[in-house]
Parts: sequence; structure tokens; C-alpha cells
Amino acid sequence: MNKPTKIILWIFVPPAVLFILAVVVRVFVTSLYVIPQEGMLPTYPPRTYIFGLKRPFFDRSAVQVGDVVVFEKTMNDGTYNFIWRVIALGGDKVETRGAGVKVNGVALAQTPTDDRDGRNVVRETNGRSSYRILIAPARSGAPPDVSVVVPAGHFFAMGDNRFNAYDSRFTGTAPITVIKSKIVW
Repeated sequence: MNKPTKIILWIFVPPAVLFILAVVVRVFVTSLYVIPQEGMLPTYPPRTYIFGLKRPFFDRSAVQVGDVVVFEKTMNDGTYNFIWRVIALGGDKVETRGAGVKVNGVALAQTPTDDRDGRNVVRETNGRSSYRILIAPARSGAPPDVSVVVPAGHFFAMGDNRFNAYDSRFTGTAPITVIKSKIVW
């Protein structure tokens, strides 16, 4: 092989291989999502692009409290993707009242971190998981107070923007089998 041929192969083969690898990863490993609204503030602002691992839970026991997941839920007028944080798993009793959440009778610790334009940001601790949530006035009425025992094989999920998220307080629990992705970034 002469020198120009080696240079041409070096220029064209690696990009082609990288392209094929990127397509395989996109089709079989990851998904790209856009946060459509403010339900996951302060963690993910609206119009944030996030990556998820497809089918991340081959074993139901791998789902953990604190995971942010994408799952499908069928409602009256169609099927929708929801992106919420897992708060409780099968067998757990969840109680919500205002910004407060109890899991199995224990209130989730909420430590203030900062204040943004009259909206409180707090660090919530749920077992070994810790994350920031936003406590801001509701735009269309406060979410309902809930008291539910999560059925086996299901999860209860909430948005990080506690008063402005259409989450399990409205739609109920969901089976772990409907999880499409676990958000990794």
C-alpha cells in the first residue's frame, strides 16, 4: 500500500467506525429526552436535554429510591412519557401533605439550601439518596394529599418541583415494567 492510500484510509475509516458505533449506542443503549416543563426544577430546567439508559433494570430489584426514570403511562387521551424521581417502591407506604413526604411513617428530611425569587430550594434525603427539590407556589392549585401503599412491582414517583408536577399524586403508582430509561445525565 502506498502512502496516499494509507492516509485516505486513516481519514475515512475511523469516522465511519465512530458513526456506526454512535448509531448502535443510540439505537440500543441510550435515549435522548427533553424536559418539556418545570416539573423537575431545580434539577432539570425546561428544555434541558438529558440522556437515559434504555432498559436499565433487567431485574426489578435494581430500581432504587432516588433514581430519575422515564416511564410510559396511559391516560384517558393517550400514552405519555413521564420523567420523575422514584420516591418509594413496592410495599412502601407513602403519605404526602403539602411539601412534606413520609415513607413508611418517616418524614423525608428537607434541609434548606437557598432561596430563588421567593422559591425555596431544599435538599431532601430519602434513605441513601439525596437530591434538591423546589418548593414554590402552585400555578394551578396544590397537588392532592396522598396516602397509599405501593403495590408489589410498582413505584411511586414525584417531580422535584413539588407543587408544580403532575406526578404519582395525580396519576397513581406505575409498574416497574413501564420504565423505559434511567436518566444518567
